[in-house]
Amino acid sequence: MDAWYRPPTASISVLDRMGIGVRLPESGGACCGALSEHAGDHPTARSMAERTMAAFPGDAPILVNSAGCGAAMKDYGDLLGTESAPTIQRPSA
Repeated sequence: MDAWYRPPTASISVLDRMGIGVRLPESGGACCGALSEHAGDHPTARSMAERTMAAFPGDAPILVNSAGCGAAMKDYGDLLGTESAPTIQRPSA
């Protein structure tokens, strides 16, 4: 994913026009670990997941503009075997 990772300027622009403030993750949250997990490299995936979680302190909602990363982050609780992983909430219709 790092080959495709670009600053989320389009997503931020849309949210800004909607009046929604945006705060980017702190350093260390650049890769969610999905590709490592899919490749079977579970230790690397767990390490990346822990770094990603640490990059999002607090309880503010986390918006993800990559479907693969969002799916991986949704499964952090199972990957890490912990309930401290973020809970993904879907917007109500």
